[in-house]
This record gives sequence, structure tokens and C-alpha cells, in this order.
Amino acid sequence: MTIKYERPKPRIDLTSLIDIMFSLVLFFVVFTTFRTYEANINLQLPKASTGDNALKSMVVISINKEGNFYLSGQQVSEEQLLASVKTKLASNPNEVVIIRADESIPYSYIVRALDVVQAGGGYNISLAVEKH
Repeated sequence: MTIKYERPKPRIDLTSLIDIMFSLVLFFVVFTTFRTYEANINLQLPKASTGDNALKSMVVISINKEGNFYLSGQQVSEEQLLASVKTKLASNPNEVVIIRADESIPYSYIVRALDVVQAGGGYNISLAVEKH
């Protein structure tokens, strides 16, 4: 008499894989909603109907009502801003530099920022607006 042994069928347990995938999706959803360039700076951007939602730049300069410059959420002087812009644009001179300025500031603050960016080698400059 021959005894037949049945092999157990292999099973793939997807429960742990689903947990991992859910965690990854949740991480990316939360991570992509952060706006680090706005964290500590209270700005009221000017309104425009032709603004673009895409923010693909790594160089974002913010100017508050007092005329202070911010780079990556940190307040910097004009000299520090110039050095940072030169450093960031050295690897990619075609990078877009975005200037975010409060709508109530004097135009001269924006011109100072434009001068600093151009002195640092940046010529692809955009002004941030809020779509209405």
C-alpha cells in the first residue's frame, strides 16, 4: 500500500504587503502637502488670473513687508542671498528662481531681489502670484 502525501499549497500572505503599501502612500500624501518655503513667512501674494501652479524650482526667495529676504524659510542678508544663489545656480544655471513678495511692499524691494539673482547668474526669474 502506497501512502500519498499531499503537499500544502503555497500561500502568499498579502496582509503585510498591503500595510506597507498603505504606509508608503500615506507618507507621500503627507510629504507632498508640506510647503517649507511658507512655513515662517506671512505673505499676501498679489492676485493674477494667469498664474501657474507648478513649483519646480529649488530656489525660492521670499520678501516680507519689512523687506527682509528669506531663502528656504531662513532669513538671509543680501550678501548671504547672493552667495546662496551663486552656489545653487552653479550646478544648474538654467534653474528657475521664484521670487515671492508680499503685495504691499515697495517695488524697490523686488528690484533689489532681481539684482541679487542676476548678479548670482540667474536669468530665469518668475514672480509668484496667487490665482483668483
